[in-house]
Amino acid sequence: MRKAYFFLISVSLFLVAVISSFQQSPGNQPMPKERLAKQLSEDVNLLLGQMILAADHWEEVRSGKRDINAYRKEFSKLRLAYKKVEFLAEYFEPNLIKLNINGAPLPKLNLGTESMMVVEEPNGLQTLDELIFSEEYVQEQNKISDLLAKLRNEMSWFRGFQKQVLTDREIFEAVRLSLIRTFTLGLTGFDCPGSVNSIEEAKTVLLSLQNAVTMYLPYTSKGFSSKSKKLSSTFASAIKYLESHPGFDELDRMHVLTNFINPLYTLVLDLHLELGIEFKNPRHALLQPWNYSSKNLFDENLLNKYYYTGLAQRTNRDTLAKLGKLLFFDPVLSASNDRSCASCHHPSKAFTDGMAKSLATGMQGTVDRNSPTCIDAVFADRFFYDLRTDVLEDQIEHVVHSSKEFNTNYAELSRKLGQSPEYKAMFRGAFPEFGEEPINESSIASALAAYVASLTSYNSSVDKYIRGEQKDLPAEVKKGFNLFMGKAACGTCHFAPVFNGLVPPTFLESESEVLGVPATTDTLKPRIDPDPGRVAAKVKERVDIYLHSFKTPTVRNTALTAPYMHNGVYKSLEEVMDFYNKGGGVGLGITLPNQTLPPDPLGLNQGEIKAIISFMKALSDTSGLTDVPTRLPLFAETSLNNRKIGGNY
Repeated sequence: MRKAYFFLISVSLFLVAVISSFQQSPGNQPMPKERLAKQLSEDVNLLLGQMILAADHWEEVRSGKRDINAYRKEFSKLRLAYKKVEFLAEYFEPNLIKLNINGAPLPKLNLGTESMMVVEEPNGLQTLDELIFSEEYVQEQNKISDLLAKLRNEMSWFRGFQKQVLTDREIFEAVRLSLIRTFTLGLTGFDCPGSVNSIEEAKTVLLSLQNAVTMYLPYTSKGFSSKSKKLSSTFASAIKYLESHPGFDELDRMHVLTNFINPLYTLVLDLHLELGIEFKNPRHALLQPWNYSSKNLFDENLLNKYYYTGLAQRTNRDTLAKLGKLLFFDPVLSASNDRSCASCHHPSKAFTDGMAKSLATGMQGTVDRNSPTCIDAVFADRFFYDLRTDVLEDQIEHVVHSSKEFNTNYAELSRKLGQSPEYKAMFRGAFPEFGEEPINESSIASALAAYVASLTSYNSSVDKYIRGEQKDLPAEVKKGFNLFMGKAACGTCHFAPVFNGLVPPTFLESESEVLGVPATTDTLKPRIDPDPGRVAAKVKERVDIYLHSFKTPTVRNTALTAPYMHNGVYKSLEEVMDFYNKGGGVGLGITLPNQTLPPDPLGLNQGEIKAIISFMKALSDTSGLTDVPTRLPLFAETSLNNRKIGGNY
């Protein structure tokens, strides 16, 4: 009995200790996810009410009973009401939101079937924002009425969304994705192109996130108290900072990122871990590009690079990359045994070649386009300037078969590589599933993809500063970052942190743009480059909106990759910035009805252009990426053993 008594006393004391370790008892109030569901329902009612007012009051504008400026404030209230529920709506139904509620104001292709390709005109909040706040709103009155009616109908989806069952894991994921979205799409002006009410909208989002996260703080232990206070104070400071810095052009986005967004991104993860809430199944996590365990928007591991390849399920990727590196520099891949991947992708030039268009096989002219960098090339859901391939492995096929490049085929490559005992042993070790015939189209492409995927660059001075690994950056670089992400609107196409067309926060789609790139630098008689671009790449995308449309490349390492554009027309970053500053091709005087780049001049002065270029130069980082193999595998056919590493030209 005494032992049982003391056991009960011990258990009681232990339970008291556990209970006292919490900051406060949550009591009998509903769980956070239940309270948040109730808040969501109330916020949806507010949103739907604002939608009715926005639709009805527009008709008053048309009849002259309401001033347009008063209406613009009314419409902004509708957008703010949407921003209160955005983090959950975007998490659960991102495609629906993109297509019908708050997608970019550009025409969209509804693929349907090859015989029924339909281009849908833009609709939703962003499109309305652009029209309502434009000087041409009078001419667009009928269109605005139609779009408001359509949006009102689409908003009925939120009635069902009010009943959405929330889980704690999903709430935390939604909050962290929203932090990425708010910085990369919100504060850049991407999300409200007409009103540019980005700061007020970001503040509204942060208030919603703060409310959601705060519901969980009473459930943390005493050991987490300092982080709880930090989390609360950082939200409060961020909101206060945005309130006191309302100017879009003047906002110090670097300060917002390093002092508020990144700390919140980390602290919300810490809270998730503290509460012991489950994480996404690891197998499912491999099937998405965003790495939830990342702690910084510029974390080297923010994105799962293997998502964009067929390598996600493989465990021997380092072995594959070593083999792929040898293949990359081996001219034996070409029919003539004198050209390699490195012929057009030199490590010393950030894996480009410094030419407007690369030399073709036999030095007979050039290939069709400029050679892009291989560094960070893996971060895309489609590849080549015209987006014609869907996974990284498929790129090599086009090079192998092209008469202007390797001019061969996989059967011949497999036969040739099989003549090397060294290569055969390496392929057998890397691809045991293929038995005694390990060299084939799949294994060659996988090895090369693994090497290219290893070429990632997230240790520039900008990255290190943003992650807190470097004390400071030159003032001009910070100024350039703020201009890039704000006034200059570069960040609305070259999305952070990859700074290419991979759209955050889910990083599932690579965008292409119609910029109106000219054929020459002649500004007196400018003419569009004749390359049709994306429109000619896939049968299912042969629609006018993709004429002269090209993939948005990264500006990381851009200081090393001149000349620029798909045709290499511009030799310097100064020329590129001048092109954008004038409003692209249309700004130069080229007639181009489908240009996606706004044709209005940016109004940047020379000092601002210089600062943006300084920022882009500070994104340079090729550390650990440029070493070349010291030897290539030997062949039984000794004549092949004299081939030059990297090719002859």
